Amino acid sequence: MEKFGEKLGMQMAPICPEVFTSLVEQEGDASPADVELTGQVRTVEVGEFVYLVVKESSGKEHRLLWMEYFPGSDDYQDNPKKFTGKQVSLTYKLVESYSPKAKVYYDTKVITGIQVMN
Repeated sequence: MEKFGEKLGMQMAPICPEVFTSLVEQEGDASPADVELTGQVRTVEVGEFVYLVVKESSGKEHRLLWMEYFPGSDDYQDNPKKFTGKQVSLTYKLVESYSPKAKVYYDTKVITGIQVMN
């Protein structure tokens, strides 16, 4: 099927260059957008990494990984548990992670920004 697709693409490129160019540009822009989430930080798990468990108003809980710098993270570096109980609006991205123990890939929600609401 892949070889067939390549042949078809090579024949299509001179006939419909706009469509072909559009497909190539879309494939290059495949970086996933950040997802927004609002809720209350129920727990903060501090270990090798820091995980925040955030509960939405609908009752759904999300476990998010604090793995990289985001604006405002310096204020919580010394004591991440200060997030506990706070109402937050945050953004995260999905990162595919590999678990050698389970031998599977899974999506991890990595925090890209947090704003503490009053």
